[in-house]
Amino acid sequence: MLQSEIVINGFNNLKSYLDSKPNANRKYHDYAHSKMVAEEVFRLAQSAGIGKKATEDLVLAAIFHDIGYATDPKNHEEVSANYAEKFLLHNGFDSVRVESVKMYILATKLSWDGFDTNSKYIRDADLNSLASENHMRISEDLLYEKNNIEGFEITEGDWIDQNIDFFRRHTYHTDEALSLIHISEPTRQAEI
Repeated sequence: MLQSEIVINGFNNLKSYLDSKPNANRKYHDYAHSKMVAEEVFRLAQSAGIGKKATEDLVLAAIFHDIGYATDPKNHEEVSANYAEKFLLHNGFDSVRVESVKMYILATKLSWDGFDTNSKYIRDADLNSLASENHMRISEDLLYEKNNIEGFEITEGDWIDQNIDFFRRHTYHTDEALSLIHISEPTRQAEI
């Protein structure tokens, strides 16, 4: 994992911020998820041979991509992008790179339809849990959040149907994700 000063400060800031906004119902959009996405995007960027600055920007975007969920679950990507911008500018980060980090964060929205190649790495990293052997527990944590934080009333049966539909429509965006994540979607669908 990339250990630059700004990345270490970013992780510390994320932890402090989330600790200041405790919520027992937050089981998915937490520090562990952001850390996992940062580690995965670093791995994908390394595999792709992306330069150090772009890799650092992707890792920073991963660190902050869900921080806004603590205050605004429905618009958390926008809140997260603005939070990252303030943090990075306060730490003397180049404004051009700040815009890249914000763009990468906004690319984690499920509705994103952009074409930027680097954004595809963070999208793949954010959804690498689909390939995890812990996918069922992770999915249950996400359902718990949707019902208890976002105010949905999704039944277990409806959630299963939504997951199956999502698996059928989902594709990874990069060759690196396809080769490193090793997802077996039919296997995960059968588990669901």
